[in-house]
Parts: sequence; C-alpha cells; structure tokens
Amino acid sequence: MSCCFYPDKIKDFLGDGRKFGVRIRYVVPTEDYGTEGAVKLSEKFIDDNFIVISGDVLTDFNLSAIASFHKSRDTTATISLYSSKNPLQFGIVLTDDKQRVVRFLEKPSSSEVFSDTINTGIYLFKKSIFNYIPAGENFDFSRTCTATAQGKIPIYGYKTPGYWRGCGNLEEVYRCKHGCS
Repeated sequence: MSCCFYPDKIKDFLGDGRKFGVRIRYVVPTEDYGTEGAVKLSEKFIDDNFIVISGDVLTDFNLSAIASFHKSRDTTATISLYSSKNPLQFGIVLTDDKQRVVRFLEKPSSSEVFSDTINTGIYLFKKSIFNYIPAGENFDFSRTCTATAQGKIPIYGYKTPGYWRGCGNLEEVYRCKHGCS
C-alpha cells in the first residue's frame, strides 16, 4: 500500500492486514511522485496484475467485474470509468466502440469537455506497466493516457455501474460521511 498522506494513521488502523485476512506491505514516498510514480515504488512487491485505488474515493464497484474485463482484453491497463453530471473536477475519458481509451483530459475547463465519462481513480495494470513509468520522477496517470492516445500503450476503459463519489475536498468528505449525493 502506497501511503502519501498520514501514513502513520493508516498503518495504526490497518496494521499488517491480518485482522482483515490480507497481508499489507507499506511504501511511503519521501516526495510527491504522482499517482504512478508512487506506484513505481511498490514494483519490487508486485509479481502479477494489480489494482490501484485512489484513497479519496468512496464506491461500491464490483472489482471482480473490472478484473474480468481487464483479463478479457489482455491489456496493459484498464481504467474504471463512470458517468458524471459534473465532470469538470475529474479526468474525462473518451473510448472507441471496443472500449479502448482514445482521448483523456485531466480536469478540463467547461469549454474543453468532450465527454461525461470520468476516470474514477481505480486502475488495473499488468506488471509490464512499470516499463513505462520512470523511477524517482513525478509521474501521473494522465501521462500514461497521453501515451495510449498516441498508440504506445493499450489502455481500455470499463464503464462501471454502481455508486461512486470523489472525496478530494472537505465538502465531498462531509457528503461521503453523511451519505448525501
């Protein structure tokens, strides 16, 4: 588990994972390496496909369904997608008829919006994704999406049914905590 914010509190709460029936290893970045730069620090612990879930989301998504989709496409990366009434504060995604990502824009202005489909901050990767992530560098997922639009990395989007809410600011945390939509 990569812990960028309040790692001691997270470690105190989750411990080694035994009480949840899992084993947790922690990686605490010393700098802001971005979404994928922080994941790169975990490379030595990963042997197979893996999932990344941003810590500031609340969801009931069926992760097994996303994993099945990922496996069926035999792709390097899969992004979990969701339709949003207000996509401005998220990365927006456009896929083709085979669900391959063809366009991605992080936090667009209102004039740049081309889709209501957003990146949920949930990703499935093959271990080979590490070949595209430089070590010790700030590297966000949006750079990988740019590479996929240029045909360098196959990335697919899985439009996920269910509940999803971003909790990236205090107002959203309050809404998540109190069950408001």
